[in-house]
Amino acid sequence: MVEHARARQFADRHGRAARAGADLAPAQRHGLRQVVRQARNDVRPQLDANRALRHQIAALLRAPTVDQPALLAQLEQLRSGDAAVRAHVEAQVVPYVAGLPLADRARMADRLEPRQHK
Repeated sequence: MVEHARARQFADRHGRAARAGADLAPAQRHGLRQVVRQARNDVRPQLDANRALRHQIAALLRAPTVDQPALLAQLEQLRSGDAAVRAHVEAQVVPYVAGLPLADRARMADRLEPRQHK
């Protein structure tokens, strides 16, 4: 139970790929976490830059008058940086996921699809 809770915490911090793997067996979950961690470490400078951009955006939003062109430019930079991080992480995760058994991949697929509210 504790391991499952830790997996969910990791997934909440590290995105969709990790959330999709939350139902994997502990060994596969651990392997996926290692791949995601390494991929994020690879792009640490971009993650740091994205964090700094978020602070700059927050400062622009707190200003008495919003500098709309500056805000739009910062948001565009952040979107680009976030996309770069996501692309790198996904490129590292795909080979790992492709090597999982079909049943595990199916469980991951189930978590990726939106749930139907009835």
